[in-house]
Amino acid sequence: MMKNSVLLELKRFLAVGMIAVSLDWGIYLALTNFFDVGAVPSKSLSYIIGTMFAFIANGRLVFQSDLKPVIFLKHLLLYTFSFLSNTLVFAFLKSNFSFDSPMILGATLLAATFVSTVINFVGMRFWVFKKRSIHARG
Repeated sequence: MMKNSVLLELKRFLAVGMIAVSLDWGIYLALTNFFDVGAVPSKSLSYIIGTMFAFIANGRLVFQSDLKPVIFLKHLLLYTFSFLSNTLVFAFLKSNFSFDSPMILGATLLAATFVSTVINFVGMRFWVFKKRSIHARG
């Protein structure tokens, strides 16, 4: 039973994540291609917007949680760590590979996103939206 609930949460988390990543990448591409904003500032802003969406959608749809201020603060701490990890992976790969190829750009964005996805699911499941156990006392 527990395994099924974690699997359902993971499926919902990944669905919400796909939307958040679409926002993230779409905003990144729009900023760099149409507004001539640098790659790292564009990635930072796009990630923040995806983060705001993810907090609301994951809190409500995935973990069925009230979005209390203390939960928001935990979410911000988790996403700050995740943001730093995402941006560092992106910046490291960007500095070591040419973005002339769309495949290299895609692989770089995917690698940065994968790192933050793992951090976010584990952090949300076991810390931010952790459900308290109710133990029956006899």
